[in-house]
Amino acid sequence: MPNTHLPHVSNGTNFPLSRAFGLAASLALGLAASAPATAQESWRAFDVPALSLKCPSPAAIARLDRGYHVHFESDELELLERRSPVFLPLGDLLSLLSSEAARAKTPLRFMPGSTPLLARGGTEALAATEATLADLSAFAAALEVEVRAWWLPGAPAQPVRPDDATARQLIAAAKPLGVARVRSGSSVDLGQRRERSFVAGFWVEVASDSNAPDPWIGRVLTGRTLHLDVARARGGRAVHVDALLDLAEETAQVEFDPDTLDLGIVQQPVVEALQLGFSGTVDSGGWLAVSVEGRAPFEGVLLLQLATTADPATPARWRAFDLALANATPQRRPAPLPWEDERDSDYGSEGREKLDAAAFAQVADEASRAGESRLSSLKGRDARSGPQWSEGLLLVPTGDGEALTELGTLIAALERSRSAGREFDVQHGSVHVRGPLGEGGSLRVLSVTETTVLVDQDVEVAEKSWTPSPRIERMLAGFSVEGQLESGGLAVRGWSSERAPNTRVERHAAGLAALELFDRGLRSGSARIEGGSARELIEASGSRPALRVGLTPAK
Repeated sequence: MPNTHLPHVSNGTNFPLSRAFGLAASLALGLAASAPATAQESWRAFDVPALSLKCPSPAAIARLDRGYHVHFESDELELLERRSPVFLPLGDLLSLLSSEAARAKTPLRFMPGSTPLLARGGTEALAATEATLADLSAFAAALEVEVRAWWLPGAPAQPVRPDDATARQLIAAAKPLGVARVRSGSSVDLGQRRERSFVAGFWVEVASDSNAPDPWIGRVLTGRTLHLDVARARGGRAVHVDALLDLAEETAQVEFDPDTLDLGIVQQPVVEALQLGFSGTVDSGGWLAVSVEGRAPFEGVLLLQLATTADPATPARWRAFDLALANATPQRRPAPLPWEDERDSDYGSEGREKLDAAAFAQVADEASRAGESRLSSLKGRDARSGPQWSEGLLLVPTGDGEALTELGTLIAALERSRSAGREFDVQHGSVHVRGPLGEGGSLRVLSVTETTVLVDQDVEVAEKSWTPSPRIERMLAGFSVEGQLESGGLAVRGWSSERAPNTRVERHAAGLAALELFDRGLRSGSARIEGGSARELIEASGSRPALRVGLTPAK
């Protein structure tokens, strides 16, 4: 959790409830110790606003960040961190309410460990608490984003932003890939995943007069999944999304017998896979489309609808700013490789740094000072409250016009830049993929046939014993495009690989054990593509097609 501009009672979401109440109550009681209770003081029960409660979300389906669907024992599935929804920890909420009462010099205390919030104070303090909680509850309701997705096999290619009538006609008889309602800033997974195990190879243990193969198990992951990072934009009038669509089908499993008494059969699954990474911003209730042509068995259209609610128009005490998009940093997925390589697959710049909510609070504070309306310090020497912040959230008093104006223009300018729209167009032979791409967003088009190959036989030798040890590798045949949109241009690289059928060498010829000889080829290229242009990353060569990437101008 980032630091908050509050009298601290917690450093994160795991702060014990009873301790949060206890510290906040102690703060309030200490400040009001010299003020005797009056007849006007009474106990009130308040609901905890949803903004300070855990945000439920569907069970996570692991993203395949490297693009691989055949996994070995040591492979990590999910390599990148998931994003956190906008959140105000309960301890920070209690500190906010207590510090408001302290600045107004109105006694207020909380019952430790109570749920709902039990507060005691004068009429003025309780009324202020009620108004603040009402502001937070209304803002929490506006933070909800509804996500609906459809995968439409065989549907004709669509515009990247289809109109509502066209989209609804396409989905009229279709079953959704998934539906979710999450808080701004959340990561969510839709669809379904299937996983099965297989005998990927063998570890070999050799002693002085014996040996034993130890089977090691691999996993095949297939299905149709959509992984989303969702953030509201323009005060809830639009929604931004970073997405990874993952389509995979297992088409066969080949078995290879090394023809030894010591080893069993090695299983080699064959998976057809398509991964598409894209991003974009759409007006609330609008549609985004990604179209795939010429890629059996994944021809079709992904339709995505995103809807949310505008920020409350007239909060009483606190105006809240959703910083989920402003804080977000694009997640640079590690690039998939056509086969095993010890080199790092990452490339290019590290992308922009995260803007912490504290930086926005500082801007608000400076604007107030410049407007001769200085906000209170951390010690609360003034009667006015200063900006408060937590995970993806900034709260500013409604009476601080200078700060509100400054923040409004700052966040609007930042969001305009990050939601600037482009459209990508990737072609490789008969395969044609089109979709949206936002500023700072990562592009991925990975279209491959994935399998494993027994590439060599090592030997383990002891005093009176020896045994072969198979060496297994993953191989991808197809093409890959990876890029990032920066300053209106797409920095991109790609590769295209192919392989011929393996040649089996029998044990009597190989001597140690039967093995496979492979024949593979690789082409690669890179470029920076400006809006309104297209480049061939890889030129056509004989029967091998070109790999072409295009980018539309800003919209």
